[in-house]
Amino acid sequence: SSWTDGVCFLKVWSEIRRFRPHVVHVHSSKAGFIARFATKLGLRRIKIIYTPNVMACYDSKLNWFLEKIAAWVTDRIVAVSRSESPDIRGWKLIADRKIECISLCVRKAGEYPVAKPQPQGAPLVVACGRICVQKQALLFFQVAAAVSRLRPDVEFCWIGDYSNDSESEAVRQLRTADP
Repeated sequence: SSWTDGVCFLKVWSEIRRFRPHVVHVHSSKAGFIARFATKLGLRRIKIIYTPNVMACYDSKLNWFLEKIAAWVTDRIVAVSRSESPDIRGWKLIADRKIECISLCVRKAGEYPVAKPQPQGAPLVVACGRICVQKQALLFFQVAAAVSRLRPDVEFCWIGDYSNDSESEAVRQLRTADP
């Protein structure tokens, strides 16, 4: 609601003024929008970096317009894939020089902590994030269980905590039922 958004804006603005950071890194369309303006109005010399989880521009022209407005107070937008970067550039939200692409990547086996030693050259699949509906954690664990039955040499690792939603509970049950 607008009331909740306003309260959030004031809380972020207050915390920015209290902590006086040099850089603020925000995520998510709505929260990122609120935090970018609260930061800029809190202290003008703070650098603002925005990493969208999914750009709202995909949804509607109104969201594109709002992102265009928010880009005025954004110092950098970080695209997290080679496919997202051209979209952000194509929307002409911000100058190209202010767009960075930092691709997420999967590292070689052995570079992540895992529960058991990894055989040399065995595939390792890693996901990061909280275990919740939004991150499709249940799908990850279902695929991991199915693939592990066919390919016991493939190791799966999830880095992140459980949240308080139905998907998190379903993942707990799946992990208990299928060791």
